[in-house]
Amino acid sequence: MSKNRSNAVLKTEAAPVTEAPVAEVKSVEVPAPAATIRDAAAAAPAPQVTETAEQLIAKYGNKSNAIRAMAAEGLKCGPISKAQGIRYQHARNVLNQPLKRVIKEERDAAKVETKEPAGETA
Repeated sequence: MSKNRSNAVLKTEAAPVTEAPVAEVKSVEVPAPAATIRDAAAAAPAPQVTETAEQLIAKYGNKSNAIRAMAAEGLKCGPISKAQGIRYQHARNVLNQPLKRVIKEERDAAKVETKEPAGETA
């Protein structure tokens, strides 16, 4: 086999091009996009705080209970913190931390389930 290769290009005759019939393109109306979640949220009225921080604390007993009640009404951490006159982080921590009494009740319930009856021995 020789190392010299030719750069010859194969020449072929192309078939004559015939024009195919072009189909008519019909315009189609695109429906308007449905309302997005953001649009729906903007249209829905946000819950409003009508009571002062002192009234809320008197009503619910303490700030943490007031924060939980306001969150249950649909308010987010930002508006809750502004209405209470507290920092955003305080409201967020109250909503994200489980109640200590709930943790204690769950721990006590787990202890009761794992205990064996005292009268039976193997």
